Amino acid sequence: EAILAGWKRFAEDLANYTPRPDEYEFVGVAPDRLPALHVAVSGRILASNIAEWRDQTLEILAGIPRDLHTDQDFANAEETIKWAKDALDRIVVVKDAVLSQMPDVEQMFRSLDDIGEALGWTVKDLDGLVKVRKDNIRLEMVQKAAESVRAHYDALAQELGAYAPTMPSALLAELGASIKGTRTAKAAAAKLDSAVAQAKIAADKEANRLRTAQRLFADAAARVGVDLWPDGPTLAKTMDEDALLGVIARRVNAHRSQGSRPTAKASKTLTLDAICARIAPLGITKAGLAQLGFAPLPDGGYLEADFPKICAALVATLQSAAKDEVADAA
Repeated sequence: EAILAGWKRFAEDLANYTPRPDEYEFVGVAPDRLPALHVAVSGRILASNIAEWRDQTLEILAGIPRDLHTDQDFANAEETIKWAKDALDRIVVVKDAVLSQMPDVEQMFRSLDDIGEALGWTVKDLDGLVKVRKDNIRLEMVQKAAESVRAHYDALAQELGAYAPTMPSALLAELGASIKGTRTAKAAAAKLDSAVAQAKIAADKEANRLRTAQRLFADAAARVGVDLWPDGPTLAKTMDEDALLGVIARRVNAHRSQGSRPTAKASKTLTLDAICARIAPLGITKAGLAQLGFAPLPDGGYLEADFPKICAALVATLQSAAKDEVADAA
C-alpha cells in the first residue's frame, strides 16, 4: 500500500514538475589577493634570561594543584592567581621595553595589530551576516514547502468539504526538522521534497478513508430516506470503518423503531439462515446486512417486515455494481 501510494504521488508530482533554479546556490568570490607579507630584520638580543625564566615558570605551572578541597587549598589558589597576573604584567613590560629600543619594530607591530583588529572585526561581522542569511534561506525553503502541502489540503477541502482531512498543526516544525544537519541549500531542498511528498501521501491516505466514510453515510441515508448522521464528519475523523457501520446500524434501527407500531406479522423475526435461504443462490453475512443498514435484534434475528427492504437494498447494490462495471469498461 505504501509503495503504491508513493508511485501515485510520484506520478502526480512528475506531471506538475517544473525545473527549479538553484536560487540559493552561488559560488563565492573573495577580494583580490593581498601582496605577500614580508619583514627583513637585522639585529640581535645582547643578553636575556628568557629561556631560564620560561622553563622555571612552566615547571611551577605544571605543579600547581587543581584538586581543591580545604580552605587552605582555595587560599593558595587565590595567591597563585595574583602571582600569575603579576607574571603576565611583567611579560608585557619586558615586551614594551624591548620594542621601545627598536622603534621600527614597534611601529611594525602596531601596524600588524591594527590590520589584525580590522580583519577580525570584518570576519566577525560577515560571519554573523552569513549565518543570518543562511537561517533565513532555510526558513524560506520550509515555508515554501509548507505552502505546497497546504495547497494540497486546500484542494482536498474543495472536494470533500466537511469530510476533508485536517492539516497537522506540527507540519511546519516537522518540515524544519527534516532539513536538520544539511549543509547546503541543494541538500535541504532534496530533504524537503521528500518530506512534502510524504506529507501529501499521508493526506491522500486520510482522504481516502474519509471518502469511504462519506460514501457509507450517503448510501445509508439514501436507503433510509433521511440523513441520520449530521455529525458524520466528526465521526468519520474519529472512528474506523467497523465502528462507523455500527453507528449506522444503531441509528437506522432506532429510527425504524420510532415509526408505527409493528403489526403481529411485522413483529415476526427471521434468522440469518432463513434470509439466506430466501435469497438463494445468493448469500449475505451479518456484517453485510449491517452495511446495508440492518442490524440484528437482541435475539439475533431480523424483522420479517424488513425482508422486502433487505431485498431492495441488495438489488440497488447489484445495480450500482453493474453500472460501475459498465462505466469502467467504457
